[in-house]
Amino acid sequence: MGTEKNNRRSPRIPFQSLSTEMELGGITYPVRVHDLSQEGMRIVLDSGVEINPDAEVKLAVGKLSPNIRGRVRWVRSASGEEPAQVGIEFESFIFEEPEADDVDDLLNAWHDISHTYSVLESFLHILLSLDSEIVEGKIDDLSDVVYSVTVWLDNRVGPLNLWGVLKEPDGSFTAQLVVARHALPAADREQHVLQVARDEMTAWFDARPFLYGGDFVIEYLGSEEAHAELLQRLVVLLSRRVQFWSKLLMKNISLQLFTEELERTRGG
Repeated sequence: MGTEKNNRRSPRIPFQSLSTEMELGGITYPVRVHDLSQEGMRIVLDSGVEINPDAEVKLAVGKLSPNIRGRVRWVRSASGEEPAQVGIEFESFIFEEPEADDVDDLLNAWHDISHTYSVLESFLHILLSLDSEIVEGKIDDLSDVVYSVTVWLDNRVGPLNLWGVLKEPDGSFTAQLVVARHALPAADREQHVLQVARDEMTAWFDARPFLYGGDFVIEYLGSEEAHAELLQRLVVLLSRRVQFWSKLLMKNISLQLFTEELERTRGG
């Protein structure tokens, strides 16, 4: 069993009556949230559930279905009347294809920007506008943002697809095709993305660039060298911004859930 450690970088918000779901090994378990921060959560688990440190879990945080991938960092076994507790560190939001209307709403909001500035300037203005909307709580789903930005890039400097990469505890990487704008044979595309992630460097495979940006890799399918060079800059900006947005969203979700907790307490 792992040992509970106090390494948190942001304050925990305690809860008394917040329940949610955790998916472990394809099985969903009801759990109670003990406290929550931007980096992770501590949950109360039924004693009959076996879970080990470093296990991967999926959590529903502020949503009805799992929206965050996490990693178990420590497990405290049940003792007497004290139930078992599990400390989970958040790793990433789970990206799922949003409704077309949600994407169209954002694309329409960026219409004037797109026709006023260059691609790079438009992209920077879009990032700033998304900063504001997330801070103000107008956007609560990172999938909407990532998909919409990718569609915008595909329309302006595509064709392209967007891959996500995640580093596992053993140092290996997992690749996910996050936004598939153009269907292609499977071939070795995933292996190319993993190679780029391991080397932390953009590479060309079969004359096609896989542009490394950190948490994301753009698979550029076009032939414009200038577009590839520009996308290299933009994928780095996108990767860094998604990290920032993830923290903002978790802060918003935590505060919203805490507000609802207070309202329940007062109402009871």
